[in-house]
Amino acid sequence: MIFRRQDGVQAARRTAATRTLAWGVAVFALLGVLCLHFAQPARADDRSSWANNGQRQIDLGRYLLTSMGDGRWLVLDRQDGDTRIVREQPANTSDQDQNQNWGGDRSQSGDRGPGDRLGRVWHEQEAGWSGLWRRRGDSGVFDAVWTGPGQVTATLEIKLDGSRKVKIERRNSSDGANCHYAGVFSDGGSYGQLGVSGQYRCGDGPLLPWSATIDR
Repeated sequence: MIFRRQDGVQAARRTAATRTLAWGVAVFALLGVLCLHFAQPARADDRSSWANNGQRQIDLGRYLLTSMGDGRWLVLDRQDGDTRIVREQPANTSDQDQNQNWGGDRSQSGDRGPGDRLGRVWHEQEAGWSGLWRRRGDSGVFDAVWTGPGQVTATLEIKLDGSRKVKIERRNSSDGANCHYAGVFSDGGSYGQLGVSGQYRCGDGPLLPWSATIDR
């Protein structure tokens, strides 16, 4: 596991580490020198920071225990200059207290500054269906699944149209529908999230409303 420090100090490297987390205060010991500290949040997301021998505090990002449609996930999300670093993995219990083993490399990283509105995961609603859209790396291609009266899967190509608009093409849909979505971004109101809403049409069908919250 690699964490890149905001102050330019050499990154700490370790392939696995175990931490204990509760919705109060928790400490993650790393190499006996650095620790990752999670403080009680005002909302559901925890702010976290590096502590160097207890002297220097550096903002690292957020910790989030969340449900993502297919189970509960642990997400560590931070910004290092123009580089976004994200770690996520399934939570091992449904309880708030967690003993988690983090191993391997970061799940995602790249130049994903504040202007990257495509995010990582879209939680979408349309016509009685709930969609979960997951991004492939840093591309504009998403793998989507909708649940409602049944289940539908498709591939999405998402493109920005200026700074506030988005266009989405839905292809290879398991229900045979080819759809076009258009939307406008709005502030999602919490750290790391955006909102988007608009209209979509499948084939020659009517225009219908859709909306989504984007985890960045």
